[in-house]
Amino acid sequence: MLAARVVAYLNVDCAVQAGDFRASATPQLDELIIQAAQQVRNPDNSSQTIYESWLASGNVTTVKLGRLGGAGSDYAAFVQHIGSPTLDMSFGEVASIWGLVALRLADDEVLPFNYLSYAYELQKSAEYLEAEISDKGISLVPLYASIEKLRKAASRIKDDIKALKAKRSCAPVRELNDRLIMTERAFTDRDGLSSRTWYKHLIYAPAKHNDYGSNSFPGISDAIESAKSLNSSDSWHSVQHEVWRVARAITQASLVLSGRLT
Repeated sequence: MLAARVVAYLNVDCAVQAGDFRASATPQLDELIIQAAQQVRNPDNSSQTIYESWLASGNVTTVKLGRLGGAGSDYAAFVQHIGSPTLDMSFGEVASIWGLVALRLADDEVLPFNYLSYAYELQKSAEYLEAEISDKGISLVPLYASIEKLRKAASRIKDDIKALKAKRSCAPVRELNDRLIMTERAFTDRDGLSSRTWYKHLIYAPAKHNDYGSNSFPGISDAIESAKSLNSSDSWHSVQHEVWRVARAITQASLVLSGRLT
């Protein structure tokens, strides 16, 4: 029941602590978190919003959110096993931001999930991966192709929302929201990671030998680690197999998001 109906999981391990605001999330929640941070004043500096202080703390022009590949927190079961959109925050005034995020998730007619952010993050991760194994004869063509399919599906969501407003009917809204929820589930595989089957998510999971280390494409990372050790043709073939598994999951997610797979 939880896997079928949970919309998103909001995790707060450290509700009150000193220091700057920190947030990690599955990427479709990035925009929502930023919007909430722009609406809350910093209790330690009322001349700034949390978002402005967040920028200033890193001396950057855009904020950087962490991802949820590490274990050792309650969110692990939700994102890495079930495949639920998930957010983890810590700050002294986190309740205000948490409340705004929860309110939007509960009250917005269409869930405020932006999967263009997800496609962007996957593209960056694929580029890092390519730099690591560019000389190993591994083709990332299927991975890049699947990410492009997700990007196109995410781009069409705005058109779907416009069409819904014209229809003024509840049923299509429910169907679209189901697609937005279940897209994250589509990144999971029931067989899980090789030798770590509890972890079902093929995009975010802990590093194999470090529960607190976070990997994008953990199955591919595990296979690369093994291949570097064994350095056999079979071991590098396993890396290619994992690339295909991830590409298949991302393609499946794009089909769910576009309403072509339920």
